[in-house]
Amino acid sequence: MGFILKYQEDLSLVPRWIKVLISRHCSNSIAWPGYPDRKPVEIATHRYKGGYEIDAVIYCEGKTIGIELKETDLSKALQQAIERRKLFDYFYIAIDLHVSTIMLMLRSYKEFLGHGIGIVSTRDNAVIIYSYSKGHLAESKRYTDLLDYMGGKDEAVHL
Repeated sequence: MGFILKYQEDLSLVPRWIKVLISRHCSNSIAWPGYPDRKPVEIATHRYKGGYEIDAVIYCEGKTIGIELKETDLSKALQQAIERRKLFDYFYIAIDLHVSTIMLMLRSYKEFLGHGIGIVSTRDNAVIIYSYSKGHLAESKRYTDLLDYMGGKDEAVHL
């Protein structure tokens, strides 16, 4: 199941965080006034790739963006995202927790930053960490400084 976003007004159908991902990774997609020849963006749910079920996939400009959807289990989401990351140009975890809760929890999982996986708070409708392409995975480690500033592993919250 899925749908295709072809025109600017089609973006009204999706939450703001999906619009942000499309804007960041699919800048030459979606027909805007004056640019009618742009390629559409497809969003598909529950697709299989490499033997894994992927909760959502965005296809645009020859790129694939995988999304692991979770309600609250960040540890499981991180494990699944790391396993599936290699199959996509970009990969995100979208979890239904507040940004502040996610940031506190991430202090215990800083090693995941080297995988270039992005994090989204669906509860707050916000992209917290952007995913980086396979050729720029080291860029994602920039967030380590922020997590270090917030405190050490001993102060982290586990849910």
